Amino acid sequence: MIKNIILDYGGVVVNVYNEMIKQAFMDLRVPIWKQLWYHRRIKRLMDEYINGIRPTDEVMQEMLALCGKRVSMAQLQGVVNMLAGELPKERLLKIRKLRKKYKVFVLSNINETLWRTCVRQIEELGMHVEDCFDDVFLSYAMHVAKPDADIYRQMILSTGIQPEETLYLDDRVENVEAGRKMGLIAELVVSNQLEQNKAWKQL
Repeated sequence: MIKNIILDYGGVVVNVYNEMIKQAFMDLRVPIWKQLWYHRRIKRLMDEYINGIRPTDEVMQEMLALCGKRVSMAQLQGVVNMLAGELPKERLLKIRKLRKKYKVFVLSNINETLWRTCVRQIEELGMHVEDCFDDVFLSYAMHVAKPDADIYRQMILSTGIQPEETLYLDDRVENVEAGRKMGLIAELVVSNQLEQNKAWKQL
């Protein structure tokens, strides 16, 4: 019997359009030869920025070095701010409603800057983080990121939840697999399509 729900944030709670972000980054006059590095270096830097494990300023400087000579840090910041995504109000209302029956948590790879933006998005919809989630577990604050087993272990110990009673929804295969290894009922969500997930529909 499900008693708890763990939700990834980006791509599950909030819609994040990765291809749009990738194109926006390339539009910062990134030379063609550097664009070939995207799936290795730039993607890694974006992940490191999101996770918040490395100093944000350090990661941003590395990304800026890949852009055109006259691109400013403010322009680059405008692109990475897109990672905060778009938050559908109806989805958030359902999450708030689910708290009447379940304990609901967020487990997210996210940095402090992005999370502050996410908090503002929730408040702009007339709600607060505390209205929607019993607690949030964020990589930048925990100093560890998914799919490292320790982030799941810390969350389970902190909340006292039983993994076999806990549904975990994430849009990355490696995170779902890590959750299953910890005993969670982990299900893969197609990015930005939470409402189409079978387990979500059954809640």
